[in-house]
Amino acid sequence: MIITKSNRLLVVLKVIYSILLLAWVGKVFKYYFDFVIVDNVGLVVATAISFGVSSRLQWSSWLNWVTIIIASVTPLLVYPVTSELISHINSADIVLYVALIVAIFAINSLKKPQLALFPVLMTIITWLLPYKFTDAQRHYFDRVAAEHNTRKGTIHFVKWKNDYWLYYNNHLQYSTLDGHMYAEAYVHPAMNTVGSDASVLLIGGDNRILINELSKYENIDLTIIPYDQEFATFMQNQDFIPTKPVNSLQAIKSDPFSHLSKNTGKYSLIIVDMLEGSSPEFNQFYTEEFYSACYKALAENGKLVTQAGNLILNKDQLLTIQKTLNESGFNTLPYHAQVPTIGEWSWVLASKTRIPDIDLQNMQVQTKWLDQDAMNMMLAFGKMDYFPGHKGHINTIKQPVFTHQNNPKP
Repeated sequence: MIITKSNRLLVVLKVIYSILLLAWVGKVFKYYFDFVIVDNVGLVVATAISFGVSSRLQWSSWLNWVTIIIASVTPLLVYPVTSELISHINSADIVLYVALIVAIFAINSLKKPQLALFPVLMTIITWLLPYKFTDAQRHYFDRVAAEHNTRKGTIHFVKWKNDYWLYYNNHLQYSTLDGHMYAEAYVHPAMNTVGSDASVLLIGGDNRILINELSKYENIDLTIIPYDQEFATFMQNQDFIPTKPVNSLQAIKSDPFSHLSKNTGKYSLIIVDMLEGSSPEFNQFYTEEFYSACYKALAENGKLVTQAGNLILNKDQLLTIQKTLNESGFNTLPYHAQVPTIGEWSWVLASKTRIPDIDLQNMQVQTKWLDQDAMNMMLAFGKMDYFPGHKGHINTIKQPVFTHQNNPKP
């Protein structure tokens, strides 16, 4: 076989194409999947074998136009197709190997340099296109469908099939898969004890999940103090988790402590929907000082409900919140539920008076999961010694138990 300049140019173009495509597939692979040295070697080996085998095959010239299209389009589609597939199947990484092998077979079927030139140019263009590779993707196995930054934090919507997971500062807030279990457990036991004409204060609630649940009560007077106002505004204007209107809703920009001190005896129910108190910023919403301020802002028969974290991972958190509420003058009733996406979650319902039995037999609102049987299950803990933790402590601003500073007050 006579090696001509044309043949040399063709080989050079094929090699350039294969290297550029390999690097591009590797970049997409690393972006979406746990990329380790084995994957790196696997892609290189697949490229080398495909190039070696396909270069020795005899191809029919009538397929030139098909192979040009395949070789040209594959680099352009690698990222968007993978981005879509990762939301639906677990083996999207295999698709990258297949695309790489098919494209190399396609480029090697071309016999003239001018035919290989267009696929090479398309591969170069692919590298220049402004595809959006977000830094957040490395935190998640599934596709980051949306990202939004506020002055206080970062919001990520992660998609798998037809469901979304909402993260705020890398903390899972809600999943459309089972988030209704969390929201229903948070809202309805408390609302059952105060009635549908309640005056409700929601501290936090930026993700609007609890607001959606509260919207089922037509006669409530709802006041919200968001933690991150930009987060709350963003949630009003997106379609991943549709928001529902509330008849009487007032969102205010205020320091919760200041607002509570100005509204003595006003509220029937206070819902505290904040992140766990692992930092001083959030620890304050689980302290004796805060609960005492809530106590004064509640009406005579007022109630308070707060989340108390994952019971399996930290029983101490639940017991500390319960003990701190008791120290602030409240009677308390803890309960918990297994929410698949977040685990064994717990809440504490607190009351200025004796907490009545929670009877959900004749709820006036529709729920997807919560009923009396579920409520009975949530109130049963079995042997508390089963859960890791101690006896709990009293959490204060000066002695913050959750931030592991100083010695907790026994």
